[in-house]
Parts: sequence; C-alpha cells; structure tokens
Amino acid sequence: MIAAAEAVPEAVVAAAQAAGHPRFVLLDAGPELAQAVQNVLTKPLGFEPEVLALPEGVASAAGLLRGGVGEAFLLPVDLEFGLFAKETLTSVTADLRRAAPGLEVCYDDVSLSHPLLVEAFSEAALQACGDGNVRERRGLLMVASGEGDPASRAGVYGLMRNVWERVAATRGEVAFLRHATPFLRGELERVSREPLEWIVVPAMLERGERFEHLELILADQLRNEPGAAFRLARPPGNHPAIVHWLAQRALDLWRSKRQAEGLRARSAKSRTLAPARQCVARE
Repeated sequence: MIAAAEAVPEAVVAAAQAAGHPRFVLLDAGPELAQAVQNVLTKPLGFEPEVLALPEGVASAAGLLRGGVGEAFLLPVDLEFGLFAKETLTSVTADLRRAAPGLEVCYDDVSLSHPLLVEAFSEAALQACGDGNVRERRGLLMVASGEGDPASRAGVYGLMRNVWERVAATRGEVAFLRHATPFLRGELERVSREPLEWIVVPAMLERGERFEHLELILADQLRNEPGAAFRLARPPGNHPAIVHWLAQRALDLWRSKRQAEGLRARSAKSRTLAPARQCVARE
C-alpha cells in the first residue's frame, strides 16, 4: 500500500501545479477503477488529480489527448500487455508528440510479479474455495488469453507460481484461451482425471469478453463430465490491492518526472515553446 510517509514535498507539488495538474490515463480499464485510483492518489500527491479510464485501450488515447497540453501519464492495465501492445503504445505517443507539442507523455510497463497483484489473485483463489483452504487436495489452474507474445505468456506463468506458493496449493498449472500450448479445453480434460479439486483463476482484472469465454468453456466441460471438480474464481476488479497497485505506479511515474526535472518548474515561455517529450518507466 502507499505509505502516508511518502507524501510529496510541497515544493514538488507547487512545481507540478505551475505546469497544470497531470492526467493519469488507465488503459483498458473502467470508470469505477479510475475513481478508486483517484481517491487513493489525492492524499500522497497533495492535490486531486484527473484520472481517466479508456476501456478501448491505447488506440483511443490519441483521440483523447490530441491537442492537449501539460502532462499525461499512461498506465496499461491489461495483464497481458505484450510486445504488440507496447509497439502500439510507442506509435501512439510518437503521434501525440507531433500532434500536441505542448503535451508531455509518460508511460510504464506491467509487471505480473508485483506483490499487490499476487495478493489480489491469491485472495480470489481463497474465496473461490468457500472454506478458504486451498491446501487440501486442491490444484490451481490459472487461465489467460495467451494471444500476446512469449514474454507476456511467461509473465502469466510467473504470476501462477507466486499465487500457487502463496495459497500453498497441491499443484499449479496454466492454460490459455487463444494459444495452443497449453490450450484450455485440453487442460480441463487432462486435470479432470486427477484426484484433485481445481480452482480456476482467471488472469484477468474484470469480467469482460475473455472471462465470458472462459465461463462457456468451463460450462461445456462440466456438462461433458458432471463429476469434474472445478471452482471458478472471480476477477479481483476494484480490489484494494489492485487500486493501490495502479496508484503506486502512477505515483512512481509522477515522481520520476519531477526528479528528472530536478524539481525545477519551467518558465511560462519554455512551457509554451518546448516540444513535447516522452518518458518511459518500468515497474
């Protein structure tokens, strides 16, 4: 969580206010999550920031920010934010630099190893058990889309291992909806033959199209094998750990920007004439 001791110094706040309040843009997120992040950010920042949600993702960011001025911090929310999505983000920020010379754009990356993500998905797995106990002859099957690049799929495996260790499940496996190895339908058939109850944990934050696809496939499996033991966990949504994960990323980006400027506010002339710049950060 964000510690109260990490409040931003008044001089840094004043410099940011001189340049105009920043906009934090959550890519592939809904308005409720954006409001929750805004509520958390207000105290450590020292002012109420503008936090926007773009459910359509990075491709819609250009239309939102084109012609804008000041600072925009873009935070990908999709857990499978892979190589292709990063290329799109790079292209969009390049277009914005040309179209909005008074705008500075910063963005970061998604790390599935973040402890707050692990906490949120571990709680989702435990709640799906009903009795809060995963240890007794239960396996964990984490399901993701898998349509990105190998690095994003490797991140899902890493998240599964961290959650598996956290909840102390007997086994841990991964399956994908849109990648052949391992494909979800085949994995459900294989693990259903084992003497375990399986907790199916979607590597997704919200109940969207991917989650509905997962529900349909799991329902088909249960119709074909009525005795199969599967429990489906709910996506964490606006879980406090998810909200603080995004708020911490936003705050880290904002502080990195202030540090890069040497805590010096630019003059009115330089704010008007300076070309748009881009900064990139990683979790």
